Amino acid sequence: MVEFIFPIQIKYSPSPKKSKKKKRKHQQKATKKKKDKEGKDGKEATKEGAKEGAKEGAKEKEPKAAQSNPLRDRLFGLHVQKYMDILSKKPEQMKRQFSKWTVCLKENKVTKVDELYKKVFTEVRKNPEKAARKKKEQKKITRDPKAPHVCTNGKHKYARHSKLNNQQKKNRVADKIKQFVEERQKAVKAAKK
Repeated sequence: MVEFIFPIQIKYSPSPKKSKKKKRKHQQKATKKKKDKEGKDGKEATKEGAKEGAKEGAKEKEPKAAQSNPLRDRLFGLHVQKYMDILSKKPEQMKRQFSKWTVCLKENKVTKVDELYKKVFTEVRKNPEKAARKKKEQKKITRDPKAPHVCTNGKHKYARHSKLNNQQKKNRVADKIKQFVEERQKAVKAAKK
């Protein structure tokens, strides 16, 4: 384990200590105030408050059928449906954002997103295996003999630079020198004429 050493040592001054008598007096005053507010012994009041809270909580709860599960709502796209309902008042924006959704809903003969998801999930349960894709045939890649960095794959041409070994580098330099000499000789002959 690595220890960190700080360049400046910080000294913390402890808070002023209260004497035990002062602490006790302070605690007694606090409990007296509580009792005066509650009108009863503290424990009884908290028990009764808890019972009343439980009764009120039971009244407020909706029946299980009416409760919504936020995870289920998210899975079935209810957040999307709410936004679609808001945008339905603005047809231009609705068309721009949800044109493919509306087409998909019409094709599947449903009106809401959650119905669509229910339909999709039932289809997946019927046949959970993924449909096999047809593999595309890989076209053979050929390199141009004059320019080895140019590859052709069917109709497409693209560059793939590969490292040259030492012998290829030497041959390339010799070819460039040879080409330069030939060009010079042609230029000299052209100048003499």
